[in-house]
Amino acid sequence: PVSPQRVFAGAEALDDLDKQVIGAFFKQPLGQIYMATEGLLAVSCAQGSLHLCEDTMHFELPAFGDDPNLREVIISDFSREVQIMARYRMNDLIRLGPPCACCLPHRTVAQVVGRADDCFHLPGCMITPDVMRNAVVDADRKITDYRILQTDAATIEITIPFGCDIQAVLRAMQKVLERRCVQAEVTVSQAHILPDMSRKLRRVENRHRPHS
Repeated sequence: PVSPQRVFAGAEALDDLDKQVIGAFFKQPLGQIYMATEGLLAVSCAQGSLHLCEDTMHFELPAFGDDPNLREVIISDFSREVQIMARYRMNDLIRLGPPCACCLPHRTVAQVVGRADDCFHLPGCMITPDVMRNAVVDADRKITDYRILQTDAATIEITIPFGCDIQAVLRAMQKVLERRCVQAEVTVSQAHILPDMSRKLRRVENRHRPHS
């Protein structure tokens, strides 16, 4: 059997569902390597905190919305010798974390929230992908996969596996909307959820593009 000393998940943002399954399989904490086509952005330290690679990149992190820790990401990579990467605005949203006990000076990322264009823009309110994700997963611990889509200006469609609690998910999502005084139509259905191998996995997605 494979017995690695350290295990990292790379490239895509690590979903808590996947993190639990992978960590349990290898019987050790799962680190993260946050990277994209634009380069290596952050790596977990031995304490488990995800640190921005501020020794090789300059990060501008303007605030996004009302949460002071929710930030957009603008990068300048001074290690490149061919293709210049200067003040490039990425599509990702991150949530900054507290200083780490490992004493590295690099800022920490508490969460890679998701893509900025997958925030749900509902009447009078914007909701980030992590809020939608947490509401569905916490509603029923049997949920091992899901899809949450905004399909219209005030329409949310949720798909969960067979055997999971539709009503619990519906109540959880309604609470999210009620706390923000948002009126939207929410439908929850069950299906065999199969991965689309032609594209990146996006469990939370805004498909409503009124200005496209």
